[in-house]
Amino acid sequence: MWNLFNWHKRKKEPVVVDTSVVLPINKVLNKLLEAWPWLNPGRLWPADTDYVMPLENELEWAVFNSPVIRYEYIDEIENCDDFALLLHADIVRRRYDEYKKGKIPENEKHPWAFGDIWYQDPVRGPHAINLCITRDKGILLIEPQGGKIRKPQKDMT
Repeated sequence: MWNLFNWHKRKKEPVVVDTSVVLPINKVLNKLLEAWPWLNPGRLWPADTDYVMPLENELEWAVFNSPVIRYEYIDEIENCDDFALLLHADIVRRRYDEYKKGKIPENEKHPWAFGDIWYQDPVRGPHAINLCITRDKGILLIEPQGGKIRKPQKDMT
Protein backbone atom coordinates (compact mmCIF):
# COMPACT_ATOMS: atom_id res chain seq x y z
CA MET A 1 0.00 0.00 0.00
CA TRP A 2 1.27 3.45 -0.90
CA ASN A 3 1.82 6.09 1.75
CA LEU A 4 3.94 9.16 2.16
CA PHE A 5 6.90 7.18 3.50
CA ASN A 6 7.13 4.31 1.00
CA TRP A 7 6.46 6.02 -2.34
CA HIS A 8 10.14 5.63 -3.32
CA LYS A 9 9.94 1.84 -2.91
CA ARG A 10 7.20 1.37 -5.46
CA LYS A 11 8.28 -0.50 -8.51
CA LYS A 12 7.44 0.97 -11.84
CA GLU A 13 5.05 -1.07 -13.88
CA PRO A 14 7.04 -3.02 -16.44
CA VAL A 15 6.81 -1.80 -19.99
CA VAL A 16 5.30 -4.52 -22.14
CA VAL A 17 7.17 -4.84 -25.41
CA ASP A 18 5.70 -6.86 -28.25
CA THR A 19 8.52 -9.24 -29.10
CA SER A 20 6.48 -11.46 -31.40
CA VAL A 21 7.82 -11.83 -34.89
CA VAL A 22 4.51 -11.98 -36.78
CA LEU A 23 2.39 -8.85 -37.01
CA PRO A 24 -1.27 -9.16 -38.09
CA ILE A 25 -2.58 -6.63 -40.60
CA ASN A 26 -4.61 -4.66 -38.02
CA LYS A 27 -1.45 -4.08 -35.95
CA VAL A 28 0.45 -2.98 -39.07
CA LEU A 29 -2.21 -0.35 -39.71
CA ASN A 30 -2.25 0.66 -36.02
CA LYS A 31 1.53 1.17 -35.98
CA LEU A 32 1.33 3.36 -39.09
CA LEU A 33 -1.53 5.41 -37.65
CA GLU A 34 0.33 5.83 -34.34
CA ALA A 35 3.29 7.26 -36.24
CA TRP A 36 1.17 9.46 -38.51
CA PRO A 37 -2.32 10.00 -37.01
CA TRP A 38 -3.38 12.16 -39.96
CA LEU A 39 -3.07 9.24 -42.42
CA ASN A 40 -6.25 8.20 -44.19
CA PRO A 41 -6.66 4.46 -43.40
CA GLY A 42 -8.58 4.11 -46.66
CA ARG A 43 -5.36 4.94 -48.53
CA LEU A 44 -3.29 2.17 -46.89
CA TRP A 45 -3.28 -1.03 -48.90
CA PRO A 46 -1.50 -3.94 -47.22
CA ALA A 47 -1.72 -7.00 -49.46
CA ASP A 48 -1.32 -9.82 -46.92
CA THR A 49 -2.96 -10.77 -43.62
CA ASP A 50 0.24 -11.22 -41.59
CA TYR A 51 3.76 -9.82 -41.80
CA VAL A 52 7.11 -10.67 -40.25
CA MET A 53 9.00 -7.92 -38.45
CA PRO A 54 12.73 -8.36 -39.07
CA LEU A 55 15.39 -7.09 -36.70
CA GLU A 56 17.11 -3.86 -37.70
CA ASN A 57 20.36 -5.70 -38.48
CA GLU A 58 18.47 -8.13 -40.77
CA LEU A 59 16.98 -5.16 -42.60
CA GLU A 60 20.37 -3.45 -42.88
CA TRP A 61 21.95 -6.61 -44.27
CA ALA A 62 19.21 -7.02 -46.90
CA VAL A 63 19.32 -3.36 -47.95
CA PHE A 64 23.11 -3.00 -48.04
CA ASN A 65 23.47 -6.24 -49.99
CA SER A 66 20.84 -5.28 -52.54
CA PRO A 67 22.15 -4.25 -55.96
CA VAL A 68 19.38 -1.62 -56.11
CA ILE A 69 21.19 0.84 -53.82
CA ARG A 70 24.04 0.96 -56.34
CA TYR A 71 21.88 1.66 -59.39
CA GLU A 72 22.43 4.92 -61.21
CA TYR A 73 19.82 7.65 -60.90
CA ILE A 74 18.41 8.50 -64.34
CA ASP A 75 15.76 11.23 -64.33
CA GLU A 76 12.31 9.87 -65.23
CA ILE A 77 13.71 6.37 -65.98
CA GLU A 78 15.33 5.33 -62.71
CA ASN A 79 14.19 7.82 -60.09
CA CYS A 80 12.79 7.59 -56.56
CA ASP A 81 9.62 5.61 -57.28
CA ASP A 82 11.56 3.12 -59.42
CA PHE A 83 14.22 2.68 -56.74
CA ALA A 84 11.52 2.08 -54.08
CA LEU A 85 9.69 -0.44 -56.28
CA LEU A 86 12.89 -2.32 -57.15
CA LEU A 87 14.13 -2.46 -53.55
CA HIS A 88 10.74 -3.77 -52.45
CA ALA A 89 10.89 -6.41 -55.19
CA ASP A 90 14.42 -7.39 -54.15
CA ILE A 91 13.29 -7.85 -50.52
CA VAL A 92 10.42 -10.07 -51.73
CA ARG A 93 12.83 -12.05 -53.93
CA ARG A 94 15.25 -12.59 -51.02
CA ARG A 95 12.40 -13.79 -48.81
CA TYR A 96 11.35 -16.25 -51.54
CA ASP A 97 14.93 -17.50 -51.94
CA GLU A 98 15.25 -18.00 -48.16
CA TYR A 99 11.99 -19.95 -48.11
CA LYS A 100 13.08 -22.21 -50.99
CA LYS A 101 16.34 -22.94 -49.14
CA GLY A 102 14.39 -23.93 -46.00
CA LYS A 103 15.68 -20.98 -43.97
CA ILE A 104 12.26 -19.67 -42.88
CA PRO A 105 10.49 -21.37 -39.95
CA GLU A 106 6.91 -22.44 -40.65
CA ASN A 107 5.48 -19.89 -38.19
CA GLU A 108 7.31 -17.06 -40.01
CA LYS A 109 6.11 -17.96 -43.50
CA HIS A 110 4.91 -14.43 -44.23
CA PRO A 111 6.38 -11.45 -46.07
CA TRP A 112 8.38 -8.82 -44.23
CA ALA A 113 6.49 -5.75 -43.01
CA PHE A 114 8.11 -3.80 -45.86
CA GLY A 115 6.64 -1.57 -48.53
CA ASP A 116 6.79 1.64 -50.53
CA ILE A 117 5.40 5.01 -49.49
CA TRP A 118 5.00 8.28 -51.33
CA TYR A 119 5.01 11.56 -49.45
CA GLN A 120 5.64 15.28 -49.83
CA ASP A 121 9.25 15.98 -48.86
CA PRO A 122 9.74 19.60 -47.69
CA VAL A 123 12.94 19.90 -49.75
CA ARG A 124 12.51 17.52 -52.70
CA GLY A 125 8.76 17.70 -53.23
CA PRO A 126 6.95 14.44 -54.04
CA HIS A 127 9.17 11.51 -53.06
CA ALA A 128 9.00 7.71 -52.79
CA ILE A 129 10.92 5.64 -50.25
CA ASN A 130 10.59 2.29 -48.50
CA LEU A 131 9.24 1.57 -45.04
CA CYS A 132 9.84 -1.42 -42.76
CA ILE A 133 8.38 -2.24 -39.36
CA THR A 134 11.12 -3.90 -37.32
CA ARG A 135 10.61 -5.63 -34.01
CA ASP A 136 13.49 -3.88 -32.24
CA LYS A 137 13.35 -0.33 -33.69
CA GLY A 138 9.74 0.01 -34.85
CA ILE A 139 9.10 1.87 -38.09
CA LEU A 140 12.19 2.61 -40.17
CA LEU A 141 12.39 4.45 -43.46
CA ILE A 142 14.81 3.35 -46.16
CA GLU A 143 16.11 5.70 -48.84
CA PRO A 144 16.61 3.21 -51.69
CA GLN A 145 18.85 5.65 -53.57
CA GLY A 146 21.89 4.87 -51.44
CA GLY A 147 20.45 2.72 -48.66
CA LYS A 148 20.19 5.24 -45.81
CA ILE A 149 17.98 3.90 -42.99
CA ARG A 150 16.38 6.26 -40.45
CA LYS A 151 13.49 6.76 -38.05
CA PRO A 152 10.50 8.63 -39.52
CA GLN A 153 9.78 12.27 -38.82
CA LYS A 154 6.37 13.22 -37.46
CA ASP A 155 6.00 16.08 -39.94
CA MET A 156 6.10 13.93 -43.09
CA THR A 157 3.07 14.77 -45.20
